[in-house]
Amino acid sequence: MNSALIVFATLSLISANEPKLNDVISALDKATSFFESTYDRLSVDGVAGFRLLQAFQQVLHVDFWTLKPGWTQTDSSLVYPKVRILECFGEEMSDRCMIQLLGTWEDNGVSCQKTETCSRLMMALNCPDYSLSHQLLYMIIIEHKGCSNIFGAQHMDSKSFHIIEDYKKVFCSNMMQRNLEIENNDFPYFQQDLFLENVMLCGHVGFSDFYKARWLEYILVWQQSAGCFGKHDESGYSPREEQYVFTKHKRVKRREKHLKGGCSDHMTSVAVGALGGYLRFYGTS
Repeated sequence: MNSALIVFATLSLISANEPKLNDVISALDKATSFFESTYDRLSVDGVAGFRLLQAFQQVLHVDFWTLKPGWTQTDSSLVYPKVRILECFGEEMSDRCMIQLLGTWEDNGVSCQKTETCSRLMMALNCPDYSLSHQLLYMIIIEHKGCSNIFGAQHMDSKSFHIIEDYKKVFCSNMMQRNLEIENNDFPYFQQDLFLENVMLCGHVGFSDFYKARWLEYILVWQQSAGCFGKHDESGYSPREEQYVFTKHKRVKRREKHLKGGCSDHMTSVAVGALGGYLRFYGTS
């Protein structure tokens, strides 16, 4: 294919995706306006998409979320035959394990700290929901920080990278299964945050099948006129922090702040992350 044909094919692809790109850009623009108007009332959750303490500041850096070229797909054969009913670990334990990797457990702390407990929990199979997405985040941090010692290696060799990629594929294949279940249940509100977090994280590490066109349509519908995401029928400003609480649906609630009109800073944040992934996908696919 000569250069003229390559240019033509690229322009045709962009043109075909232009309506979707415009929709995504418009949604991101509205979300940005929302953040600008409420920045003084946001929790750090609402900025990064996770419960990030001040000690998690590395994850807020732009280079941490540098995207890699290339796409891959999940594998349904990797879906767990049985998933645990309850989360494998709580939020505090997750934070502790992330902090040990980042080296932010104290000033000038050593990164890539390995503990038997964190290794066992973060590499456990059959975990559901937020435990699963945090396991994926743990692998992302290992890769970013070059923590080869977690796998018993002295440096990030090809074997270490293969281990990380294998875990990513297992985790995202199961996160895909969870999202399909949520879709089959007509996207109940209490699962939309988890759905968006899965799209954001697995899309970030290159699983293109998370960027389904039909999912984008749902996400765009969930956005409120104010630019935020959250529960449409809530009103009034009621900041609250919700610990991991087990419900009859076996789902745990995230710490988040609910703003005027039912806007959720955490849900808005992960929605922005998911939409940003769609922007990349439609702009490069």
